Formats: sequence, C-alpha cells, structure tokens
Amino acid sequence: MSDSYDAMMGCAFEEDVRSEPIPKGKYRAVVAAIRLTDPVLEGWEARTPEDDMSPRVTVDFQITGTIEGLDTELKGRYLRRVRVDLRPGVNPKTGDAYRKVAADLLRAFHGLGPKGSVKGLVLFRAVDGFGDQEERVVEVNAQLAKYVDLALGISVRNWTGEDGQVRDALGGIIVPEA
Repeated sequence: MSDSYDAMMGCAFEEDVRSEPIPKGKYRAVVAAIRLTDPVLEGWEARTPEDDMSPRVTVDFQITGTIEGLDTELKGRYLRRVRVDLRPGVNPKTGDAYRKVAADLLRAFHGLGPKGSVKGLVLFRAVDGFGDQEERVVEVNAQLAKYVDLALGISVRNWTGEDGQVRDALGGIIVPEA
C-alpha cells in the first residue's frame, strides 16, 4: 500500500467541505435519478411519532443551464433527494396540492404543458401482491426509470435550517409549453 493512500485514508479535514447551496433561481435540468425508497427496508428509525415512515419517491435533478438556455457555472450540480409527495389533498401551509410535483413530472413527461390535465395518468403502477416488499420496490424503480433524462425547468429556493445552514430546495417544476 502506498504512503499517499495511507495519508489520504487517514486525513483529518481542517476545512468545511460542504458545498454551497444552489442559488435561488430558475434553471433547466434533467431528471438524473428517480427512485422509490422504503424507510423501513432501509433501516431508518423514526425520530418522532410524527415522522412519516411510508415509502417515498425521491428525484435528483441535474442542472443543465439557465432557464433561458444559457450555460452557467452551476451546470452539472445536483438538487438531490427531492421528495415527490403522493398523499392526496392540499398542503395547509402552502395551499398547493401535495401531489403537485408528481403531477408536474407527468405533465412534462407526456408533453401536456403547464396546465394539462393528468387525470387518469399514474407515476407508476401499484404492484400489490407482487412478491415481498423488497421485490415491489425493485419493480416500482424499474417503472420509474422511464423518467430519467426527462428535460424540464426547476425553480430553486433557499431556506435556513435550525442549525443556521442555508440549504437549497425545489421551489417547483417549470413544465415546458405543449
């Protein structure tokens, strides 16, 4: 084993290695990854009784340019683990439908434009009665793979966590005109 490898593996970080959040703005992006995650299968533990431990779809978006189509130094950066809420109803805090991100993904995928109806469309088909839970997750992830490389627009917002760190988050999906 080389000395440089030993030095690298035993290094102590003296600087903050967190990346800067993506600045608030509108960007062109592609779906880099989309997956169903089951917190129970992953071994996660609820920190509070209110923690939602149900399976969830998350998306990673990769920035490809500005919304106007120009290059940006942010090209290639990821907005990771954006949760796609599948609950019915309206979020009382925002007034938006919980399923808005899912609906916007469907609109972009089917070329429906920003106001197109998604009635009757599904992000993925339920696989009840198909093997055990782990096999169902694998099957749903195979269905979700069709969304990878989907080009769309995203708006990014910034927020400050309880620890004082500024983070980036999805403000919304900008569905291209039909």
